[in-house]
Amino acid sequence: MGRPKGGTNRYWSKEAKYEHEQLLMSGEISANEPGRLNIISNGTISTWIKRFQEGGIETIENK
Repeated sequence: MGRPKGGTNRYWSKEAKYEHEQLLMSGEISANEPGRLNIISNGTISTWIKRFQEGGIETIENK
């Protein structure tokens, strides 16, 4: 399915990304929950977590 043509990308602040990452790492939500709710794809979350673990909160900021 995916995003309709002409749509815009969803913007996530680094604070929102950090909050999701902390919920996942603490075990409060499962890794599949955001994807099941169609909020964020699992691949996107995996990328955020990998970047955060490599370099902290500054690495998950949008370019």
